[in-house]
Parts: sequence; structure tokens; C-alpha cells
Amino acid sequence: MQVDTEAGEDVPITTTLTGALRDEAELAGVLDRLYALGLPLISVEREEPDQSAPAASREVDEPDQLT
Repeated sequence: MQVDTEAGEDVPITTTLTGALRDEAELAGVLDRLYALGLPLISVEREEPDQSAPAASREVDEPDQLT
């Protein structure tokens, strides 16, 4: 999971999480963790995997842990 943070002079700090999740259950776990931390969720967007990449590189080998 990649975490990017943006801040501007007149806008609030925005953090973007980007990464592959195996299934809806894993997504639910990430959303539950964000909720437990009291972080507001602005949006969730799904991106299709790059079909030109080999299948092995599109799969997630081990889940990332949010701590």
C-alpha cells in the first residue's frame, strides 16, 4: 500500500492510499481500520489493473498491514 500526502496553503491535508487488494473482504478491513482511527473517508475509486503487465505482477503476494 502506498501512502501519499498533499498539503496546500488554502486546502486541508489530503492523504491518498493506493494499492491492490485481493477482494472485498480485504477492502472492508482497510475501511474498518480507517474508521477505527477516526479518519474521514472522502472517496473510494476502483482502477482496473494494467492488462499489459504479466498476471503475476498484478497479483498481491502478501497483504500490507495498516498499523
